[in-house]
Amino acid sequence: MSSTAAYYLLSTLGGYLVTSFLLLKYPTLLHQRKKQRFLSKHISHRGGAGENLENTMAAFQHAVTIGTDMLELDCHITKDEQVVVSHDENLKRSTGVNVNISDLKYCELPPYLGKLDVTFQRACQCEGKDNRIPLLKEVFEAFPNTPINIDIKVNNNYSRPL
Repeated sequence: MSSTAAYYLLSTLGGYLVTSFLLLKYPTLLHQRKKQRFLSKHISHRGGAGENLENTMAAFQHAVTIGTDMLELDCHITKDEQVVVSHDENLKRSTGVNVNISDLKYCELPPYLGKLDVTFQRACQCEGKDNRIPLLKEVFEAFPNTPINIDIKVNNNYSRPL
């Protein structure tokens, strides 16, 4: 290998290493830092299950009142194509009725039980008086300025013609 080729090889490799190190250490030389849309320190899972009946308007209102940064909720679709807020597709755990949300019209949905086990925390129950399963649009309308993380529980290939 000639000394000229070795010089070009070493200078190219050295330049590559120096450039890689600088860009790794200081990435904003090429890219601007992303601006956060909002900072979320407190997310109310199922509207704050454990403090109120999960996924109810009372739970969401309580969470917003105490200053939550974001609501987290779960959605299913009813037989009459209404998007409802409920963690479980089957209502046995939350209402005592062994039926799927997708098999009922919205007006046929049974109310939540007055007391529910908190599934993600051992030996904990939540209770409340608001036992109605809300529509997703009601949550949007009631909390237009609160970010909402929606967990869509069913991969439904349903599509309605426009």
